Amino acid sequence: MESSATMSLKSPPLPSSSSSSSFFSTSFTQNPKPKSLCFAHKPRPFKCIQSPPPGAVNKPFTCSAVTFPSSQSLTETHVSSKLHRLISEFQSLPEPIDRVKRLLHYATLLPELDPSAKVDSNRVMGCTAQVWLQAELGSDGKMRFFADSDSEISRGFCSCLVWVLDGAAPEEVMKITTEELVEMNVGVVGKERSRVNTWHNVLITMQKKTKALVAEREGKTPPFEPFPSLVVTADGVEAKGSYAEAQARYLFPDESKVEELVSVLKEKKIGVVAHFYMDPQVQGILTAAQKQWPHIHISDSLVMADSAVKMAKAGCKYITVLGVDFMSENVRAILDQAGFGDVGVYRMSSERIGCSLADAAATPSYMNYLESASKSPPSLHVIYINTSLETKAYTHELVPTITCTSSNVVQTILQAFSQVPDLNIWYGPDSYMGANIKELFQQMTKMTDEEIAEIHPAHNRDSIRSLLPHLHFYQDGTCIVHHLFGHEVVEKINEMYCDAFLTAHLEVPGEMFSLAMEAKRRGMGVVGSTQNILDFINQRVQEALDRNVNDHLQFVLGTESGMVTAIVAAVRRLLASGKSSSGGAKIKVEIVFPVSSDSMTITSPNSSVTMGDIILPVIPGVASGEGCSIHGGCASCPYMKMNTLSSLLQVCHQMPDEKNIIAAYEAERFKLQTPNGKSVADVGCEPILHMRHFQGNKCPFVPSQTNGLEEERSLNTDTRRKKEHLRHYPNRNQRPHAHARGYLKSNQSMKTDADRIVFLLEILMITSPTKTPSSSSTTTLNSDTYNKSLKPTLNSRISHKYNNKRTTPLIAPFLDRKKTVLSASCTMGSTNESASAQEKQPLFSFGIISDVQYADIPDGRSFIGVPRYYRHSILVLQRAVQNWNHHKKLKFVINLGDIVDGFCPKDQSLNAVKKVVNEFDKFNGPVYHLIGNHCLYNLPRKQLLPLLKIPGVDDHAYFDFSPTPEYRFVVLDGYDVSAIGWPQDHPKTLEALNFLREKNPNSEKNSPSGLVGLERRFLMFNGAVGKEQLEWLDDVLQEASKLKQNVVICCHLPLDPGASSPEALLWNYDQVMDVIHRYNCVKLCLAGHDHKGGYSIDSHGIHHRALEAALECPSGRDAFGYVDVYDDRLSLVGTDRMHSTDMCFKLKANC
Repeated sequence: MESSATMSLKSPPLPSSSSSSSFFSTSFTQNPKPKSLCFAHKPRPFKCIQSPPPGAVNKPFTCSAVTFPSSQSLTETHVSSKLHRLISEFQSLPEPIDRVKRLLHYATLLPELDPSAKVDSNRVMGCTAQVWLQAELGSDGKMRFFADSDSEISRGFCSCLVWVLDGAAPEEVMKITTEELVEMNVGVVGKERSRVNTWHNVLITMQKKTKALVAEREGKTPPFEPFPSLVVTADGVEAKGSYAEAQARYLFPDESKVEELVSVLKEKKIGVVAHFYMDPQVQGILTAAQKQWPHIHISDSLVMADSAVKMAKAGCKYITVLGVDFMSENVRAILDQAGFGDVGVYRMSSERIGCSLADAAATPSYMNYLESASKSPPSLHVIYINTSLETKAYTHELVPTITCTSSNVVQTILQAFSQVPDLNIWYGPDSYMGANIKELFQQMTKMTDEEIAEIHPAHNRDSIRSLLPHLHFYQDGTCIVHHLFGHEVVEKINEMYCDAFLTAHLEVPGEMFSLAMEAKRRGMGVVGSTQNILDFINQRVQEALDRNVNDHLQFVLGTESGMVTAIVAAVRRLLASGKSSSGGAKIKVEIVFPVSSDSMTITSPNSSVTMGDIILPVIPGVASGEGCSIHGGCASCPYMKMNTLSSLLQVCHQMPDEKNIIAAYEAERFKLQTPNGKSVADVGCEPILHMRHFQGNKCPFVPSQTNGLEEERSLNTDTRRKKEHLRHYPNRNQRPHAHARGYLKSNQSMKTDADRIVFLLEILMITSPTKTPSSSSTTTLNSDTYNKSLKPTLNSRISHKYNNKRTTPLIAPFLDRKKTVLSASCTMGSTNESASAQEKQPLFSFGIISDVQYADIPDGRSFIGVPRYYRHSILVLQRAVQNWNHHKKLKFVINLGDIVDGFCPKDQSLNAVKKVVNEFDKFNGPVYHLIGNHCLYNLPRKQLLPLLKIPGVDDHAYFDFSPTPEYRFVVLDGYDVSAIGWPQDHPKTLEALNFLREKNPNSEKNSPSGLVGLERRFLMFNGAVGKEQLEWLDDVLQEASKLKQNVVICCHLPLDPGASSPEALLWNYDQVMDVIHRYNCVKLCLAGHDHKGGYSIDSHGIHHRALEAALECPSGRDAFGYVDVYDDRLSLVGTDRMHSTDMCFKLKANC
């Protein structure tokens, strides 16, 4: 099946309408000639889905590349009138399927591009499919455009744009905006990144080529020189520009330096925590040294202190911090809080390593700003993580304070205002981020309530409008690096890199932010944290590898250039892993460094430079090229570059510092007290630790980086079960959490502002987005320390501030529950379990696979361009069976459904099913099959169930079995009530059709157009569990409970919104879960159907895992696995594209 993330254009004929066609496939097997239109250039044969409108006449094809079927169109030459006619034409078609059909018809009118023009220089960046565009400037001063694509949908887009702009004057081409194309709204399902971006990306490429051709004809030199860049391929790295050459030089570090560093680190048991923004020489050495010494960690500032604690627990006696001073302060304070006061912490300079942003928050102006906040209760101070502990301490005593990052600040503010609708929110100190956040909320007021609810379920346009007057941000705080991304850089990006992928931090100036947001809207950019940027680049590179065609990806790095080391390393790993399976496809990834003339790198050893009221101390830097001259350099932080390799080696060699030679390098403890007489270190940690306490208790679906170290955590079942619908994949990080509604109800019973704000601080981090794999962090705070130090001070301060009469500890009801100390191996996907867990043998194991969807037809693509490998999928199954048999410990195999694709020719369906079943039968044990929609497209139930050996009664496909006394598996029939599989006059079919008529107003019942949120599941390719099956399920679970069995539910259709797109859910998943939630025996619900996979934990602690599809594995890739079953957890061990998942359901020391 296809969810909205993998929808295609045309489903196979269904019983309800044998002649209908919907928009769920792009595999075409019959291609009669178009019914009308003659061309001098014969187009490719293609089925004419939409006949030409009345009045169409046959005309020869002209140099305009495409002629629409209307004589009037031949006389239209003005771009705006053509565009208006095109918009009106598509808007006149109410159903998405009709717009798609019209678009596909126009695809037939576009002649194929000459093969010699299908070169990399003509590729359009950002399109899911391959799209080529060739442009010429004629002698008459008019533009000529020629385009093509390997996707019919993209050809349709190109056909329309070429018709509008071919033969236009250059100035007319430049006048068209991407916003005008939004009104087309052609067949887009949901709001995911899809081929609709072809409108935007092709237009932008047209405009870029137009500008270049005009400049060339006029003899003008380009107004800008290209930015420096690094081009990464599977074979190596090419540098363009002297600054890039300096960066590339250190990607292959001096081995003697690596050996020297590793030797001293091992000898003296030194750990290293470093920020992403280090000098490339330092990062190159550290990255190479990591292979020989595990106690080196490079990340953003959020998790540096956590890594230091892990190193201390592993036996490191010293921690060296490569970053600015507030980072070493945080490391020192967190180590003290965690009980490692004897571990030394060292900076990399005897001079102060400042930070312009942190300094801005340590001024009287900032304290005056918060003094105003303290006089406007109820108020919450949201402070950026990159500030000093001293600042956090002083502000926390003025106003209740919580830290944030660029990736969670928007959700934090939205959640805060939903909890306390009259709350005043004071953000600081980054002025650019504050302004951008406000601009984001201004844009949200123009969205629909449904769109806003997708961002946060408790908000709508009215609530966002109410929020804006309550949102304040500090006006005088900037990062000198982000400040460099101003008008000059934006102008150059617009001129030279308008068709590239654009990445930017949320902290960049408004012009750069707007540019990046526009790119993000068309799937060509990301605005977020350092980790968000790295994940975005990795995702786009992986997508290019999956497409398995030659490609050139260009990324503009809208942040500090030091991050390039981590990016290049990640890209090289991906390209190396894909090299063997790419089939000769060559992928180039270009990382572009924006340069501003305001950047500087000082190399003089005894000088300083004044920038405004900031004095920059002497710092080392690159010896020559871009980035080292005040007349033009890269966005490079001068403070971070004070952390040099020579300093690191000097500090390490001097340890232990018995003669106080490096005393000035040591990070000292805070001895100051706050105005209320509290320790600055203790109070300053509170906003961070309060957030981290809840973050650490989450079990994100990511590989653990704990290296087998024990972590102390406080966690209990009640807390875990409140974490409903955790999103565990990067593209879901901003999705809402359904349990927030439950907390909103709790908020109604709170009487005072103090109650509500403490409660807000408790919930904020439970509902914050989940971390991505490489940025996963865990709490480093001992629970007893937290409860003794943090709770009372937090409670007394807020009680004193807003409710002096309150004496009962407000936070106690949430935190004083029964505590259980857990190992860090509870983190989902952990590959480093505790020793006891490693020794424990599973009760049994079983194999799993889903959505093979084999067919002996050429490869195709889904609606959004995801490749589908119909013939290769059976090879994935064959490797799976070999793997399962090799283990010799698997008790059985479960196939989650869809073994043959719906586009399998119907005269081959029976043989195709038998062929796939025969491969399953090669497994040395029983195989349990589930039916899916594609199975039922091929064969009716009466014929299908015996082939799959499904022990159903009266053609029903639900059953249960117990492989051991401890476990029972319950297989549900998700198409019990369905419009497919049953005879057309069967009561189940009629019931389903009546249900769809009630729930889905579209004439095409596979279309979710107009359906909102979870209503989008009411599609014909889904189904429901009938009344009799629900009663049977209740009986089975009741029996399992009496026998004290753990239960695993298997259903082709997912049962939880957190693990699936809405379009893939069982129609009555809520009714099924109501039955399941009556009992405590169900531990896991397995599903297929949603090809991209998914994972969640629902409100009752039940795990939901939708499996990645075997169908979408290109040559050499796999998606299958096996599950080790224990009495307290189930551990999915995935292969390649199937992600491993460790699913704990009992609170034990090894889980």
